[in-house]
Amino acid sequence: MLSRPVIPCRRWPILLLALATLLGACSDSDDGDDRKTSMPPGTQVQISIDPSESAGTLDQRYLGFAFDTAQFTGGYWWSSSSGELVPEPTPDLESPKLRKLVSFLAPSRMRIGGTDADAAYFCPEEGECELPAAYRDTFQDSENERPGVLTQEDLRRAADFAEAVGARITFCVNMGPGPRDPHTGRWTPENAEALIRFAKSLPNRDLFDVWEPGNEVNILNYEFVMPVLLVPAFFAGDLALFASLARREAPGALIAAPGCFFVPYEGLADLRYTRDLLAVSRENIDVVTWHLYATQSDRCPDLFSPARASKEMLFDESFIAMHRGFARSVAAAAAGKPVWLAETASAQCGGQAGVSDTLLDALWLADWIGIMAEEGSSLFVRQTIVGGDYGMLDPETFAPRPSFLAYVLFRRYVERCVLKTEGSRELLKTHGFCAAGRPGQVTAVLSNPNDEAVVAEIALVGTDVRRAEQWTLSASGNLYATRASIQGTEPAEDGTVPNPPGSPVHLEQGKAYVRVDPNALVFAVIEPAVPASACSP
Repeated sequence: MLSRPVIPCRRWPILLLALATLLGACSDSDDGDDRKTSMPPGTQVQISIDPSESAGTLDQRYLGFAFDTAQFTGGYWWSSSSGELVPEPTPDLESPKLRKLVSFLAPSRMRIGGTDADAAYFCPEEGECELPAAYRDTFQDSENERPGVLTQEDLRRAADFAEAVGARITFCVNMGPGPRDPHTGRWTPENAEALIRFAKSLPNRDLFDVWEPGNEVNILNYEFVMPVLLVPAFFAGDLALFASLARREAPGALIAAPGCFFVPYEGLADLRYTRDLLAVSRENIDVVTWHLYATQSDRCPDLFSPARASKEMLFDESFIAMHRGFARSVAAAAAGKPVWLAETASAQCGGQAGVSDTLLDALWLADWIGIMAEEGSSLFVRQTIVGGDYGMLDPETFAPRPSFLAYVLFRRYVERCVLKTEGSRELLKTHGFCAAGRPGQVTAVLSNPNDEAVVAEIALVGTDVRRAEQWTLSASGNLYATRASIQGTEPAEDGTVPNPPGSPVHLEQGKAYVRVDPNALVFAVIEPAVPASACSP
């Protein structure tokens, strides 16, 4: 008869400690979270993120938003309730709700610019001014002449708003026909000098840290009755004069130019303007800016592009490849200077109702930020924060549209750089980033603009996934909803954006399995077993 070995009593504590250690290790090899998970249902898509390889950097204030100059001057602009240009009132910048909402994007960049910037006259005295004769009858479309007066109170209110919401200001200065010598066509600096001097006299003067000479200078001759053909070689002289003025009156501020408007299918001409201007004026440009809208709204003239706003066009891979080419070429022309996509939205000419104000736009925006960051643009200015169909907040109630909530999630979970990410884009649009406020961790941003659930099998190059959790932006599967929720919770009436805990992500064999519901956007924060070197201090 065989006898079982007897374990001496004095060895039991050692064995129990070993067993506890083993059980703890088993627990850590799971997801490091006591909330149990199982493999989520859905079509699986394999995604690879390299936590050691940056594919592009992000500015600290990479989330930008815009007010159109017309919203200050009372100019004609796109109404969200009409297809016509109508006089645009200034949003209530003192609104506690508006300020509370926009502060969720801090630190951010606020741009004041647009077509009417090149028609605006700054009133050098306190109060209202008459528009000088030289600033009248300057638009090619004479039926839509704008009043065009920018007051000292306008600048004061803009600066106070920016300070309240944690933003810095990019201000676009008139390079249109008004301040030009009618005989030589040369730009004259007197009104711009008065504007910059007043801005720098304010107590929050340092917020005006970027000055922009003109809006879309490559098409000023299309928009305005100009006394000269504004080719790059001629504009270089204006830019030199502006740079001298800005550096004298606002030392330390940056000059952002040329802000060329890229027309889809005609982008090579717009790229040539950017290249040619940089060739002769590189020393007078600190930040290279450009403008691109993914598609055109029904309001836009056919000559801009045949690409009308729709889900199909926004995610058309051949169209995206063209946009990637534009971005890559601008970055190459910048040759090391920062590149900002200084005006962008899913559809031009005020945006497209039923697209730009819906969850579809939020899913597109998340993909667009990743694409443009990968191709060299480090900051994105959404046209607009409020106003038109592309405004991220409802113009009447300031209720957040889905794209605004996507912006908030970017601020909470993304910073520093976009990471090299590979995987099929057929069902899922995925980009890896460094996780905000979590050194060494990674955030995967996943857009699913389809009617079926998709599961992203995420592998990190060179390391396993230690734990992960996710946040979902959705609207009960409705891609065209104008309101959305984060983890099932909608923003409060007072402007509070919910910040609920994330949901645990299933881990298996060192990979994360992230379920993305139909027509939803997910931010998945992933902790690697080995800290991401591209995201470490």
